[in-house]
Amino acid sequence: MSDKTYPVLYVTDLRGAIFKHCSVHPTLYFEIIKDEELMRNDPDYLPYIEKIQEECLTNIVNKFTFSQALKITNNRIAFIIFRSNIDMGMVKQFCQVLLNEVAYFTGKKHDANYMVTKSMLMQIDKKPSFTKTNKVGPKLSETDFMKECGTILEGTNEPTDSGWLTPYDSFKEKEKDEEEVVTWG
Repeated sequence: MSDKTYPVLYVTDLRGAIFKHCSVHPTLYFEIIKDEELMRNDPDYLPYIEKIQEECLTNIVNKFTFSQALKITNNRIAFIIFRSNIDMGMVKQFCQVLLNEVAYFTGKKHDANYMVTKSMLMQIDKKPSFTKTNKVGPKLSETDFMKECGTILEGTNEPTDSGWLTPYDSFKEKEKDEEEVVTWG
């Protein structure tokens, strides 16, 4: 019998979900590392990269619909879980495509914190099932998961526009349009 424990992602309710209490799933953590120089020199960069981070997670979930990807946030840290029929090599490749697109729009190569592991999904108010009691580990968002099983995913030197993300110029124009105040006389 295996003594392996799994880090846990907690959700408030699993009713009506395709994922079951105490089930173990491939889990992804993907966070773009912000460029310090762009943060100092461009006031639009930080809001843009925060928006793009959310777009990346949404695009990963939407791209892998056959694997029934689901975004779960614990302690304000977003993770994506998949059913077992996922090819994590394809996920990694798609994450690099997204990094290349960020590089295309910002003019700077970007890297990301990237982690793939297996985690257990549990409902907050339920006890673990009898067969899974010994497999419950610590809450994933409260562990040092990046140190334990994470890596830095490097973008390539081939920035391309793949059509997945909002262009930086469009974001800047939209921000300026929202800032303009119209007064009626």
